[in-house]
Amino acid sequence: AKTADAWSNLGMLLVELGRHDEALADFGRAKEILQGYPLDHFGQAEALLGVAKVSLARRQPKEAVATLHRVLGLCDKKEGFRFDYTKARATFLMGRALVEGRAPEGGGRALVLEARRALTDFGPERFRRDLAEVDRWLAAHP
Repeated sequence: AKTADAWSNLGMLLVELGRHDEALADFGRAKEILQGYPLDHFGQAEALLGVAKVSLARRQPKEAVATLHRVLGLCDKKEGFRFDYTKARATFLMGRALVEGRAPEGGGRALVLEARRALTDFGPERFRRDLAEVDRWLAAHP
């Protein structure tokens, strides 16, 4: 499972660099490694979160929403900080996807604010980078 985590981490870095095809390949490698693990394994949520980030980067919010529903479903079934942190990140991305996809049900900004509160509760110093990303998005989407 640690190897799957490494592939997901590399995929997240590649998303940040705009290398989306390579990132998707790495998330796929992580999911392949996790095939023998339970479907609610933490690594599954992380790999899917990365796939959703690629969808948003490619301006495909509907695809991101579908993937993020799966991530949030996995996180809701489990307890522990890693799942709570992933849930906060997925909630932020879901809010983004709803706003950027102009979802008729709305609520996207409220989800982004919910994610920001969760990240702040975890410790603003520890999650400074995540909070900065949320704050940049909020400033660009008043």
